[in-house]
Amino acid sequence: MIGVNFKKATAQRFLKCIASGEPISPSAGWTIDDMLMLAGVCFHAVSSHGPWQDRLARAAGHEPIPPSHTEQQEAVDEMHLVDLLAAIEFCAMLAQRVRDGEYDAVCEGEVSALLRGDTHQMNPVRGFRQHGTCM
Repeated sequence: MIGVNFKKATAQRFLKCIASGEPISPSAGWTIDDMLMLAGVCFHAVSSHGPWQDRLARAAGHEPIPPSHTEQQEAVDEMHLVDLLAAIEFCAMLAQRVRDGEYDAVCEGEVSALLRGDTHQMNPVRGFRQHGTCM
């Protein structure tokens, strides 16, 4: 169990910063509540762009094909959530390696990977020094 203290005004400020490209900073030093709210706001911002496949279709100049059944849409939405959580966990794991001074031994300055949340599969794209993994 974890306690959460949500402040509408703080969330609005964070959302405005993301939308306008302004730096995000806490009112008076980072608290756990501020960090949780920022994580939630960022999660909302990322998830609002839709599944990865939709973004790839748009980048290629096509409109995504919507699922034909409600159950199919629910499955797409669930997979999108699972994949986003996997991406967040992956970034958190890399951030921990940075903090612990272990990052440079296994990764270059920038890494790219394709993650599949339901199978915990990570396919390295670039930036991995040790046999294709930072894990």
